[in-house]
Amino acid sequence: MRDLPQPKFATYNVQLQVTGSDFILTRQPNDKAEIRLNLSSRHGKSDVAFPAAYRKSDDLTSVKTLEGFWGTIRSPLFNPTWNGVADWIRYGVNGRPDSATATPSPTPAANGLPVIGAVRAMGVAFYDVSDAGTATCANGDSAHRVHLIARNNPLDHPLTDAVIDERTNRLCFVRFAMRQSVVAVGYTNTIELNIANVNGESLIRTGTIQFTLRAMGFGVRRVTMTFAYDNVEFPASLTADMFPAPK
Repeated sequence: MRDLPQPKFATYNVQLQVTGSDFILTRQPNDKAEIRLNLSSRHGKSDVAFPAAYRKSDDLTSVKTLEGFWGTIRSPLFNPTWNGVADWIRYGVNGRPDSATATPSPTPAANGLPVIGAVRAMGVAFYDVSDAGTATCANGDSAHRVHLIARNNPLDHPLTDAVIDERTNRLCFVRFAMRQSVVAVGYTNTIELNIANVNGESLIRTGTIQFTLRAMGFGVRRVTMTFAYDNVEFPASLTADMFPAPK
């Protein structure tokens, strides 16, 4: 997957549905977009669509808010490319900090084990990998599943399952989970991504996030977000207004 070319430019719509919370997307005065989940509310917004764009030169995405303004954003929720998958796994829903740069592709280990990802969090050297049997990709292709258990630091290495398309030998599904507890309060966060070919590019097609907050061992709050990308195009260039210069 690390050797797959990334599109120079892409435009698409991001379809979102949230239950258990309100989803808020706004553009800040510095022309950056920001997403928040309002956990004080249990009312989700159904079938909200946001136009978005991706630019490879700086691995940056931009989204058009409901107010009609474009704002740049690092959250991988708006990045369906393989770099977006890598950011999901390494940084979570908030995405890569502005001070961070894209991690270079690693080289195979000295023992010859292949590397199945573009970031440290996905190198097989950090996991115990077991055969999980046959599977099926979302597009119906026959596939094979592997199960992964982090050898240490599971929060830094959250990948738990991967499905490989037997026809293309590419990943068509990844699942990762993060669990943490502090005294009597804890949370579980699982993310599943379906990946497929779109006009020669391997892109995320659909995904699901489930967040559960627990207190004293009981689930007290659950938020579910489903998302999909449609109307995907790969233009030769993007209009200047899509990526406003940061203030």
